[in-house]
Amino acid sequence: IDNEKQPQDLYNNPCLALRTEVSENSNLFTTKLTIILTDCRNAVVFTSEEGKSKLKDFKKGHQEALRMAFRSIQAIDYSFDQRLVITRDSEIKKTEVETVPELMSEEPAANEPELKSTIKVEETKVSAEKIQSVADAKIVEYDGIKVNDSTKLFSNNNILYAQIIPNGYQLVDSSPKIVFKAFKSQKDENMYYLANKAGILYRENDNWYVEYYKDGELAVEKLTIKF
Repeated sequence: IDNEKQPQDLYNNPCLALRTEVSENSNLFTTKLTIILTDCRNAVVFTSEEGKSKLKDFKKGHQEALRMAFRSIQAIDYSFDQRLVITRDSEIKKTEVETVPELMSEEPAANEPELKSTIKVEETKVSAEKIQSVADAKIVEYDGIKVNDSTKLFSNNNILYAQIIPNGYQLVDSSPKIVFKAFKSQKDENMYYLANKAGILYRENDNWYVEYYKDGELAVEKLTIKF
């Protein structure tokens, strides 16, 4: 979300974050969605497996396909390591000045392997149990819509105001700060794709909802929007 408070390291170095895009390759009978993660240079760093759904209902089909696509991201089981982050040039220079003399003053042991300026990336092991737990989630009803029982549910009492942008809307609060950017779908006038989020904005039973992944878990938030 555009107005979320950023961690200090991300504020100092925006390239620590990845952008999320949802690519659609649907046909008449199957909804197909792929989640693409790109870095600050617009280079693709990860492409999810294609999520598919044969549900005829447009909204439910997109929800199911999005959940299927996100499974391969959940399977990565990534965790952030603060120790690997250097945020400012001054810290880099300071580290070099302090550590180089210490390294030069020591004689390497005869059988000690030569140090190389490479970083080893360990292979990520996928937990089959973790994937299966997502697939086995039960369906419950929340405010007239059906969701998995593992879904985080929110109700946003703040009024958001819809401002027209090319191909969609941006939703702002009273500040005004941009809370969501949403781009309309080609097939359903009541559904929009969230910008930089693996999620959707949709209307059901005259109410508006956003459905997206937050900290690796599916979240549904009810919104009050004025157009």
